[in-house]
Amino acid sequence: MSEEIEDGEHFDFLEFIPKEFHSFEKDGPFTNCVDCGCELYEAGETYSIQKSMHRGEVIFEFALCTECHDVLVKGFSKETTERLMAYFSGLEVNEPTEACCIDCQNPLDKLQSFNMAANCLGPYIQSAFLICDQCQENIQPLISEQTRRTRDDWIGKNFPCAPETRDLVPDSPLLF
Repeated sequence: MSEEIEDGEHFDFLEFIPKEFHSFEKDGPFTNCVDCGCELYEAGETYSIQKSMHRGEVIFEFALCTECHDVLVKGFSKETTERLMAYFSGLEVNEPTEACCIDCQNPLDKLQSFNMAANCLGPYIQSAFLICDQCQENIQPLISEQTRRTRDDWIGKNFPCAPETRDLVPDSPLLF
């Protein structure tokens, strides 16, 4: 599918955002950035969606506009950014309809826990992938303490919860 944007620029979209990337809490598409609250879906803003799943249950989910994402990652260490870019640059991104881990290629029906991430523009999905819990564990040593603090501060600001429930929030580099 191709759509013309205001100034004549064309974008190729893979498809409308599938229900797997809709908000469980809202029972429909994500409409606002979790950080600044700006309108995403109808305004045609670029944004990312993150969902953490365990045994078919949504553990954690949000949509984050590109502007807020860029501000957030400025707090990540240069080392973490370089390590993660090197790690992911060797992986081939699957089509959003291919339900398997981007790293180990295990199919979705064999996974108990995983994270899904998508880049979107308005109601369209541009790219997506998922990564299983085992492959996420392999990435943990690549994350610096500075990046962990930045991520944890952001999560605490946007998802305040009782201390006893903090362990439910995934310790994953893909939260951004």
